[in-house]
Amino acid sequence: YTQSERPYAVYLPPGYDKNKRAYPSLYLSHGAWGNHIDWSTQGLAGNILDNLIAEHKIRPMVVVMTNFNDVYDDYGPDLINNVIPDVESKFRVNENPEQRAFAGLSMGGALAANLLVNSPEEFGFIGIWSGGGLTIENMEPKIEEIREMRAVDFSVGKRDFVWNFWAVPSMEALDYYNIPYTGIITEGDCHTWYFWRDALYNFLTETLFKVN
Repeated sequence: YTQSERPYAVYLPPGYDKNKRAYPSLYLSHGAWGNHIDWSTQGLAGNILDNLIAEHKIRPMVVVMTNFNDVYDDYGPDLINNVIPDVESKFRVNENPEQRAFAGLSMGGALAANLLVNSPEEFGFIGIWSGGGLTIENMEPKIEEIREMRAVDFSVGKRDFVWNFWAVPSMEALDYYNIPYTGIITEGDCHTWYFWRDALYNFLTETLFKVN
């Protein structure tokens, strides 16, 4: 779609190679100036998932960490038309949209908001962390499809620089349409990996793939 090739990183749950089941999938996005390995290194996503799976607190899942550098404007169509089909052709993931989630931080959270308003039928869950971009106007065209999603997660700090121009309008739009959302709203700055690791932990344990 974008006439370019970019890497993505994949987390496979323990035991993946010892069974034939199809796993739910979570697509995770980095923020501005980041890349596809951020969630593995700074985000400690693999450690978080390994521990929660070992403790039987979450369902095992495949996690795909993408890279939006140089393709931000075309990211949504490229993800849906190229990346997801490529993942589903190479890994055993459940192709039912209800078993597919997307979450991102900061600029990746804006990508998550964009996917929510433009392609809600492709995902059961969306996580918007320290980001935004939802409005009453851009949610209206597909509001019924948004209502059919399983969950929206919104996490941000009140002293984060995105609070006034991104977060508040987004939450007001969700409230306007009576769309419930999970997540962490704190009093602090929280535009940090400490917060985003907590947001991932909360998303995994409180929201994601609760129903088979």
